[in-house]
Amino acid sequence: MNDSFISNGVVADSFTRELAVCKTCGHQKYYVDCWNCGGEIYVDHDCGEGACCCLYPEDNICCDICDGKGGFYQCVKCHPECFDEH
Repeated sequence: MNDSFISNGVVADSFTRELAVCKTCGHQKYYVDCWNCGGEIYVDHDCGEGACCCLYPEDNICCDICDGKGGFYQCVKCHPECFDEH
């Protein structure tokens, strides 16, 4: 059973994040986790001190690749490298 539907040019699937349509080729764009932060949003810790003395430092600097969104939409046809099996 396929729970996908198309509305206003956007394909939505009840089991995944909303999928967009590629403006270049018309194929679906799928959400992929950011290669830099791995979908975690934050990449490093900065407490404002020159030498961090935090007992349990937690990452608090947003990823500059995905702008703290954790990922982005990529087209399978235009960017196949994002979907290659490793």
